Amino acid sequence: MPPLGLAYLATALEREGLSVAILDRQIDTRLFEDVFDSQQPEILGISCTTATRFEAFRYAAEAKRRRPGTLVVLGGSHATCTAEDTLRHLPQFDVIVRGEGELSFSAVARRFLSGSRDFSGIPGVSFRHDGRLIHSPPAERVFDLDTIGFPARHLLPNDLYKLENEFIGGRSYHVMASRGCPYQCTFCSAAEIWGRRITYRSPQHVVNEMVHLRDKFGAEGFRFMDALITQRRKYIHDLCTEIVRRDVVLPWEAEVRADTIDEEILDWMRKAGCYYIDIGAESINPAVLKRMRKQITPEQITGVLQLAHKMGIKTKVFFTFGHIGETFDQALETLAFMRKNRRYVCRIGGSIGINIFPGTEVEKYARTIGSLPEDFSWSLPYEDKRNLVFSTSPSVPILIQPQLGWREMYSLRRRHLFQKMKDPTILAANFKRLKDPIAFRRLARIFTGVWRRSRARTN
Repeated sequence: MPPLGLAYLATALEREGLSVAILDRQIDTRLFEDVFDSQQPEILGISCTTATRFEAFRYAAEAKRRRPGTLVVLGGSHATCTAEDTLRHLPQFDVIVRGEGELSFSAVARRFLSGSRDFSGIPGVSFRHDGRLIHSPPAERVFDLDTIGFPARHLLPNDLYKLENEFIGGRSYHVMASRGCPYQCTFCSAAEIWGRRITYRSPQHVVNEMVHLRDKFGAEGFRFMDALITQRRKYIHDLCTEIVRRDVVLPWEAEVRADTIDEEILDWMRKAGCYYIDIGAESINPAVLKRMRKQITPEQITGVLQLAHKMGIKTKVFFTFGHIGETFDQALETLAFMRKNRRYVCRIGGSIGINIFPGTEVEKYARTIGSLPEDFSWSLPYEDKRNLVFSTSPSVPILIQPQLGWREMYSLRRRHLFQKMKDPTILAANFKRLKDPIAFRRLARIFTGVWRRSRARTN
């Protein structure tokens, strides 16, 4: 997906009169070293996730080796939650921007380009000064997101992003209407990064961007990247009303919470073009849902699936296995639910193994039970190739518990895969992906690994 976060930062920097370039390593095949040498940037900003942190560390070190005077700034979700750890272990980074970056990064750039490396007084940053690590107070949130402007898509290789409206085709573009999350799910660090208050763009500003994407980039649909676009009833009503009023009724997909949906809201969304909703259910067991602080019920999950099915809106549901305290039998309940309710769901996303991310309750719990060593550092080398069986990065630890260890996780993975193999829609989707050699190798590795481990236990 396009790095909208970087594109928003670029918009803020361009308003400062700075020349900005974006290198998206997800899709750009040029060597980092070649691009860096040709650009010779005064400031290098790097955004990374926990899964891509080691690549980011390498790029920063290479930049410092080639041009020691370049200011290297790290931002993003991983950096926000590991600022102390990162600066203590990785000298190639000069500054960490924590949380929302538009104002803080712009202030850092102004200060540095004026000739100073002292970033005191700039909120939301961490840096070294006189041999000490300095963490300034958190920056205030941007409450009026309209003031940020549109993401600088003109700096992205838009033609290379092969984004389509799932099931129906047509070129799709990602849009964000809000930021923040008031919930505190144990596996997620969103509240740590964005804060617990949701901030919004006005419906008029969002639709202005949709019109811009349709007219300038040929958008034939949209995917809202917000996790909580239906959190406020009035907001989703006003957004849908504005889409209809401005005649931008193109197909769109949105992520929703099961406890924020009813028939009236879905009717507004459908009339405005929504054809597909994504639901993060995680589990169907009430005790597991309560322990992860999801704040939804199995009845709400079932209700929204049946309602969307009745109204002709497609659904994608995400289930995850291995939560704090979850047992093997509780996980089997969720697998059984997935089978029983398959007729209501167009796509099922399942992830075996809860990734441990910094800043989450799962991280704290993992340290207390020894799933992570107490002295574990996110900045030091880490790799566990057993993760590949679960289709997850070997550089991100998985929560392993006494009652749900590797053996149980492999068994769940095998059962989940065999369940998917009986689903004709999933088989058809994977068959199409086999034309991609990378996807083919990945699928072959997964099935071979699960099959071998299954045979080993049988023998």
